[in-house]
Amino acid sequence: SIGSYGAYLADGSEYSGEYGLSVGDLKEFHRERMLLLLSANPDLLACETIPCVTEVKALLELLAEPAVASTGAEAWISVSLKDSQHLCSGE
Repeated sequence: SIGSYGAYLADGSEYSGEYGLSVGDLKEFHRERMLLLLSANPDLLACETIPCVTEVKALLELLAEPAVASTGAEAWISVSLKDSQHLCSGE
Protein backbone atom coordinates (compact mmCIF):
# COMPACT_ATOMS: atom_id res chain seq x y z
CA SER A 1 0.00 0.00 0.00
CA ILE A 2 0.97 3.62 -0.46
CA GLY A 3 0.65 5.75 2.65
CA SER A 4 0.69 9.49 3.03
CA TYR A 5 3.80 11.63 2.74
CA GLY A 6 3.31 12.59 6.39
CA ALA A 7 3.64 8.95 7.48
CA TYR A 8 7.07 8.92 5.81
CA LEU A 9 8.06 12.06 7.73
CA ALA A 10 6.97 10.51 11.04
CA ASP A 11 6.40 13.97 12.50
CA GLY A 12 2.63 13.85 12.99
CA SER A 13 1.86 15.70 9.74
CA GLU A 14 -0.05 12.66 8.50
CA TYR A 15 -2.81 13.91 10.82
CA SER A 16 -2.88 17.44 9.38
CA GLY A 17 -1.71 17.17 5.78
CA GLU A 18 0.28 20.36 6.27
CA TYR A 19 3.37 19.50 4.27
CA GLY A 20 3.98 22.76 2.43
CA LEU A 21 4.46 20.82 -0.82
CA SER A 22 2.90 21.18 -4.24
CA VAL A 23 1.12 18.53 -6.27
CA GLY A 24 4.33 18.19 -8.32
CA ASP A 25 6.46 17.71 -5.21
CA LEU A 26 4.13 14.99 -3.93
CA LYS A 27 4.07 13.28 -7.33
CA GLU A 28 7.87 13.13 -7.28
CA PHE A 29 7.80 11.63 -3.78
CA HIS A 30 5.22 8.96 -4.62
CA ARG A 31 6.34 8.10 -8.19
CA GLU A 32 9.36 5.94 -7.34
CA ARG A 33 7.53 4.04 -4.61
CA MET A 34 4.50 3.49 -6.81
CA LEU A 35 6.58 2.22 -9.73
CA LEU A 36 8.50 -0.09 -7.40
CA LEU A 37 5.26 -1.58 -6.10
CA LEU A 38 3.93 -1.94 -9.65
CA SER A 39 7.05 -3.87 -10.68
CA ALA A 40 5.67 -6.74 -8.58
CA ASN A 41 2.58 -6.84 -10.87
CA PRO A 42 -0.14 -6.30 -8.28
CA ASP A 43 -3.80 -6.29 -9.26
CA LEU A 44 -4.55 -3.41 -6.92
CA LEU A 45 -2.78 -0.45 -5.31
CA ALA A 46 -4.15 0.84 -2.01
CA CYS A 47 -3.40 4.53 -1.45
CA GLU A 48 -4.44 4.87 2.15
CA THR A 49 -5.16 7.45 4.83
CA ILE A 50 -4.45 10.51 2.70
CA PRO A 51 -5.12 13.67 4.76
CA CYS A 52 -5.31 16.45 2.13
CA VAL A 53 -6.68 17.27 -1.32
CA THR A 54 -3.23 18.20 -2.67
CA GLU A 55 -1.96 14.68 -2.04
CA VAL A 56 -5.12 13.11 -3.49
CA LYS A 57 -4.61 15.18 -6.66
CA ALA A 58 -0.96 14.08 -6.87
CA LEU A 59 -1.91 10.42 -6.57
CA LEU A 60 -4.70 10.73 -9.15
CA GLU A 61 -2.32 12.37 -11.61
CA LEU A 62 0.28 9.66 -11.04
CA LEU A 63 -2.28 6.91 -11.56
CA ALA A 64 -3.14 8.47 -14.93
CA GLU A 65 0.49 8.63 -16.12
CA PRO A 66 1.25 6.11 -18.91
CA ALA A 67 3.93 4.26 -16.91
CA VAL A 68 1.35 3.53 -14.22
CA ALA A 69 -1.87 3.28 -16.22
CA SER A 70 -0.32 0.84 -18.71
CA THR A 71 0.21 -1.75 -15.94
CA GLY A 72 -3.52 -2.40 -15.71
CA ALA A 73 -3.45 -2.31 -11.92
CA GLU A 74 -6.50 -0.78 -10.33
CA ALA A 75 -6.28 1.52 -7.32
CA TRP A 76 -8.27 2.97 -4.51
CA ILE A 77 -7.64 6.07 -2.46
CA SER A 78 -8.89 6.38 1.09
CA VAL A 79 -8.71 9.62 3.04
CA SER A 80 -8.36 10.56 6.70
CA LEU A 81 -11.19 12.60 8.15
CA LYS A 82 -11.19 15.22 10.87
CA ASP A 83 -14.98 15.03 11.20
CA SER A 84 -17.94 13.98 9.06
CA GLN A 85 -17.44 16.85 6.60
CA HIS A 86 -13.69 17.58 6.47
CA LEU A 87 -10.43 15.91 5.68
CA CYS A 88 -7.74 16.07 8.35
CA SER A 89 -6.41 19.14 6.55
CA GLY A 90 -9.72 20.92 7.09
CA GLU A 91 -10.65 20.84 3.39
